[in-house]
Amino acid sequence: MNKRTIFVIGMSLLVAPSHISDLFAQGKAFRVGIQAGAFIPQYWQIQGWEQISYSNGSPTSVTVSGFGDGGELNLFGTYYFSDWGATVRTGVRLPRRELSMSAGPGGWRESYENRLTVIPLTFSLTRRASVNNSKFSSYFGIGIGLYISRWEQKHSREGAERTWLKGSSTPIGGNLTAGFDYPLYSHLLINCEAEYSYVKTDWEIQNVDTNERIELKNSNIGGISLRLGLAFEF
Repeated sequence: MNKRTIFVIGMSLLVAPSHISDLFAQGKAFRVGIQAGAFIPQYWQIQGWEQISYSNGSPTSVTVSGFGDGGELNLFGTYYFSDWGATVRTGVRLPRRELSMSAGPGGWRESYENRLTVIPLTFSLTRRASVNNSKFSSYFGIGIGLYISRWEQKHSREGAERTWLKGSSTPIGGNLTAGFDYPLYSHLLINCEAEYSYVKTDWEIQNVDTNERIELKNSNIGGISLRLGLAFEF
């Protein structure tokens, strides 16, 4: 091995680490933020329905199924290395459905409220891309998470409320995310995002009055999330 070869190898070893460091430093950023938005369940047992039956013009019975649409509040953090990043997210998802009826003028009033509370703990791989000649930056991601869930049905008659049905589950689910960021001022960004989550689980629902247990198999408590938020990049 001649001196020229040794010199070339030596210079390569010196230069290569700096290039590798620059590669990973390019676009490096921490991003933390808060989001709020709507959640739309996609499975019929969770989407559900509501109905009041009438007799002689007065309501006589109530049917309340599922939880319907709800709201979300999330906190997230992303670390970008180059154009790829890792995102962690947590928050709360609150689908709700309430239906009430009154048995004629001056009669008793009865209502039912279904409550599903979901706390997602998710991890996603995120890929971002700049839009040519624009301040917008788009991204998409794929992830997995733990969804801590509680099912409740409340019954109220003449103002006295009680829990009628309850259950809990902690399934693992997946999600697909797409969105974009737009700089507002300095390091502050506005964020718009859509997510589809698929979270399949079995439920064992307990009737508090009778201790009877109802099993619901293969319920998907996931759906479509539409979020708007603010993020700080540093």
